[in-house]
Amino acid sequence: MTLKSLVCSRALLISFSVVAGSHSHLPAQTRTPDATAPDSAGPYRLRAHMPPREQAKTISKMQEFAWPHWKNRRRGTLFEHYGTVEGAPIEIYLIFENDEKGAWRVRIERKELRSFSGNKQHVVITRRTQLAYIVQRVDERKPTDDDYEALSDSLNLRPGTYIMEFRDKEGQLLLTLDPFNTMV
Repeated sequence: MTLKSLVCSRALLISFSVVAGSHSHLPAQTRTPDATAPDSAGPYRLRAHMPPREQAKTISKMQEFAWPHWKNRRRGTLFEHYGTVEGAPIEIYLIFENDEKGAWRVRIERKELRSFSGNKQHVVITRRTQLAYIVQRVDERKPTDDDYEALSDSLNLRPGTYIMEFRDKEGQLLLTLDPFNTMV
């Protein structure tokens, strides 16, 4: 299966950059005092109709934490909070860790609250865990081009100049950090 065939249906991609929520400030990445403890970053907040530059800046900050943790196999957690266009709050944690066999991965924990017709007495909480064993940066030069080219891990790229893709063992796309896909 080629990368082109995996990515051809962009409308179905889960992306941090097409979500909504509230935004206050961009928290700094934190380093815990214990050198063996995982790093943490967030919460990063996005909202519907956020100015595209502000949204791209937030996603760039998320990439600034996520890529080095993946590439250098550093344990850490990135926390994202947002709400859908309908206003449902969603939390996503990206947890950089080893699995039980020692393979490096990103555990994606997602929690979503939904109410029916705005009735707060009828709330459904859904939780989903996905495991990404493939994380890559791709270049998107042309928005209409379905052929995305994976970028070399050795390239020293500035966050915000690429898209990060999180894929499962079979190559199925689970999540993207895409600063170019901003909703207005």
